[in-house]
Amino acid sequence: MPHQPPAVTVARVTGAGDCFLAAHLAAERQHQPRDAALRQAVEASAAHVSGKDVP
Repeated sequence: MPHQPPAVTVARVTGAGDCFLAAHLAAERQHQPRDAALRQAVEASAAHVSGKDVP
């Protein structure tokens, strides 16, 4: 069953795809299973879109 991305308040969208890809590639390089790598990528891009990745 597919996972739904978390609902977030949108603060920005520019760079969301780059953030997703970078997180997915990092997880793949750590030999995480595909579903875990995709989940990590979705969470990272959601954090980026919501602005939670900025201190």
